[in-house]
Amino acid sequence: MEQNLYAVVYCLQNMYASPSLILLYSIIDIMASLNRAQQHEYVDKDDFISWVDQYLLPGSALDCSAIDLYSARCAILHSMSAESSMSVRGKARKIYHAIGDGDARKLQLSIESRQDNAVAIHIDNLYKALKEGIVKYAQSISNNSKMEGVVLSRMEKLLTIMSIDSMDKYLKNKNPNKLPQFPENPISL
Repeated sequence: MEQNLYAVVYCLQNMYASPSLILLYSIIDIMASLNRAQQHEYVDKDDFISWVDQYLLPGSALDCSAIDLYSARCAILHSMSAESSMSVRGKARKIYHAIGDGDARKLQLSIESRQDNAVAIHIDNLYKALKEGIVKYAQSISNNSKMEGVVLSRMEKLLTIMSIDSMDKYLKNKNPNKLPQFPENPISL
């Protein structure tokens, strides 16, 4: 997960909006998959929405709903656009993403002047909310030994590519009580 977050930072630093969004929405999917009910074999829309409502949106600077984010995830991952089948049917708002020094408030004013059923968010705010959501999630599962066991079992199945040297360092420094440390967003908000 840490590599994915570093990749997001790299993309943001270089103004690669599309890869940033692909990574961000994929990471949310991964977190939802880890958090899904024990009897759920595969992650689904409800798992995504649940994780976002519990961990990503509370306390964030995002002015959108979990269903809006799920719709944006579908739009980005399936067609690299702001429009998904859910937004077309009026079940969610489209999300337009500002990046770098782009001003989400000005983008929102533009959306409102066109009377578009959409909301503007800044990618930096999505990154920050995700990072904080992951920390909240780690804290919550550390207090629930049953869920922690399920999540750790699922994490063992995550794709990991690591050199032998990196694995040795990891094993020497492994501390199960340490919360994850994520890169700071290098782009000022």
